[in-house]
Order: sequence, then C-alpha cells, then structure tokens
Amino acid sequence: MRALSSLIATFVRIAASRARIVGFVVVSVVSVLVAWKVGRSPTSTPAQRTFDLADRGVLSFLAPVAALVFGTAVLGDPSEDGTLVYLWLRPIRRSVTTAGAVIAALLLSVPAAVIPSVLIEVVVGSGGLPTRAAATTALTVTAYTTVFVLLGLVTQRSLVWGIAYLLIVEQFIARGGQALGALSIRSYAASMRAAAGGVESPIVYFGATTSAVMLVAIAVTATALVRWRLDHAEVA
Repeated sequence: MRALSSLIATFVRIAASRARIVGFVVVSVVSVLVAWKVGRSPTSTPAQRTFDLADRGVLSFLAPVAALVFGTAVLGDPSEDGTLVYLWLRPIRRSVTTAGAVIAALLLSVPAAVIPSVLIEVVVGSGGLPTRAAATTALTVTAYTTVFVLLGLVTQRSLVWGIAYLLIVEQFIARGGQALGALSIRSYAASMRAAAGGVESPIVYFGATTSAVMLVAIAVTATALVRWRLDHAEVA
C-alpha cells in the first residue's frame, strides 16, 4: 500500500499541471453558465433539453477531453521524457504501477467531468436526478481514462491519436447504427443517460444495464492491457 500511495502521488504530480487544472476549471464554469442560461428559456421538452446539454457538454466533450488530457499524461509524459524507465526498473510489481497510474488519472479526470455534470443537472432544473448524471458520467470518464492511459503508454503521439479517435469514432462512426455504435464509448454513455425515457438521440442503441456492463468491461480490459504492456515493453 505504501508503494501504491507513493506511485499515485507521483503520477498525480506528473499529470496535474497548473495549466491543465486551470483550463478545466475555466471550461467547467463556462459549461455550467451556458447550461444555466439555456435552462432559463421555456421549453415543452425539459428532459430532452437536459439530455442534449449533458450529451454535448459532458459526454461528448468534458468527459473524453478530461480523460484524454489526464489519462495520456500519467504514463505518456514520463515515457516521452525518458523518466518512465526509473519507475519501470523499481522493484515494484507491474500491477501496482498499473493501479497507481490508473487511479491517479481517475482522481483527476473523474471530478473534472462529474462535478460540472451534476451542476448542469441542477441549474437546468428539469427534475432529473443528479445521481443518475453522476453515475453515468463517472462510468463514462472511467472507460475513456483507462483507454487513454493505455494510449499514452503505446505511442508518443497520444494526444493526436486520441483527438482523431474522438472525432472519427465518437462523433462520426458512432452514428452509423448499432453495429458501429458498439465501438463507441459515447453510445453506451448516451444510452445510459437516456434510460429514464422521454428523450431521443441518434446514438442511443442499448439498454442501461448493457451499457453499464460494457463501460465497466472496457475499463477492465484497457487496464489489463496497460499491465500487459508494462510487462512486455522495452523502456529506455
């Protein structure tokens, strides 16, 4: 546990630069203010409006971007500057290093997405449940974060590839039907978010339970691949 705590603290220091933290605080505040402004206007479909704000502002923007920025940084930054070898050579099991990196990334990305998600639900005032918004966003950002931790470990151009994935798969391919939507984390997130009913979306294909199970499966699989990569990578 002492080694794990030390690794978590190290990875948090690596990823939590002042620019990243300030940037997400500013973006979160702006997102909540926009939602509050939109929420003040009358509408006959408050549930649909809340869903659209959550989908566009959180599930397709804040959650994946927070995961990309912090997830790729925890192992990607030390891999790029050559300091990962010092962690890799320490007499610590790879499972502990993996857990430290993933937990550190989640400690940064989950609040960056969940807090504005709940605040948007509150300020819009549609009668929705903040707990549902928090649970959906937490699962979504967890899945994204683990995928991007892996991406940061396997390539030094992780931000470029991550942005390409978000634009191509999550924004375009996900709209191609259920078979292609199964490749999209956002599709599962939107399906969970829409489970309360009364909303429409071109990327809602699955039930709430199926979506939750798939998001957990993605997170577990990506974490296992991070461990495998640390076991087999040549770190220099």
